[in-house]
Amino acid sequence: MSWWDDLVDIGSQALSWYTGNTIGAQLARTAVTGYTLNQVTRAINREQSQDQQKTQDKGVRLQLDPDPNAKIPVVYGRASLGGIITDATLYNSNQSLYICFTICEQTGYLDLGAGAISDITFRDIYWNNQRLIFQTSGTGAGIIVTKSIDDTGTENTDIAGLIQVFCYSGNSFYPVVPYGYTNAALNYANNIFPTWTANHDMTDLVFVIVRMDYNREKSLTSIGDWTFVVENTMKQPGDCLYDYMTNTRYGAGIDPAEIYLS
Repeated sequence: MSWWDDLVDIGSQALSWYTGNTIGAQLARTAVTGYTLNQVTRAINREQSQDQQKTQDKGVRLQLDPDPNAKIPVVYGRASLGGIITDATLYNSNQSLYICFTICEQTGYLDLGAGAISDITFRDIYWNNQRLIFQTSGTGAGIIVTKSIDDTGTENTDIAGLIQVFCYSGNSFYPVVPYGYTNAALNYANNIFPTWTANHDMTDLVFVIVRMDYNREKSLTSIGDWTFVVENTMKQPGDCLYDYMTNTRYGAGIDPAEIYLS
C-alpha cells in the first residue's frame, strides 16, 4: 500500500483549478514558478490504469476539492490560516507525500515604511486539530514531529517521525523553525521539495513544505486538516494601513508621496 491507493482523485480536479485564469490560479502558478500539479496528475492516471483490476479501500479515499477563488492572504498581527496547496508530489516509491502550503504574503517595512522589514513567525502548527510538537535537538529540531496534543491535553505519539514540517518566511532561501525551537542546519526549499529547483524562489511568500510518510497502521493515509498560527511584527494600525495603501503587489499601490503623514 502507498499514497496512490488513497490519492486517486487528487489530480484532475486540482489541475482544472490550477490552470485556470482566475486571480487565485495566477497567484498559485507564480508561487511555484511554473511547476504545476500535472506532475501528480500524470502519475496518478498511470497508476489508475495499472490498478483498475485491483480492489481499492474506499474508506480512506482522498478527495481534494479545488477552490477557484483561492487567494493568498495578507496577515497583520496574529492569525490562524489553513494555507493554500500550491504543489504536491509523491516520492520514495510513493511512500512519501510532499505538499507545499502557501500561507500568506510577506509584508513591507515597519515605522510607516522607514524601519526594519516586518517579520512573520510560526507560533503553532496543528494537524487534525492537534498541536504538533517537534524534535528539540539535532537536525530535526523544529522539523520532525515527535507527538501531537489535542484540546484535552492528551498526547499521541503515533505519528512520531512520520511527519516533517519545513517553514519558510519570505522566500525559499529563508528557512525558519516554529517559535520556541532552534535549528542552525536548515535547508533551502529546493533541497527539500523533490521536484523543485533554485528557480522556485517563492519570492515574498510565507509557506510550508510538509512531508508525510504513509502508514496505514498509524492512520496516516490522508493530508488531513492543517492550521498554521502565524504572527507578524507589523501590527500597529498606522503601519498596517500604510503598508496596504502603498504596496504594489497586494495593496492599493498608492505613491507614498501622495500620502500625508502627521
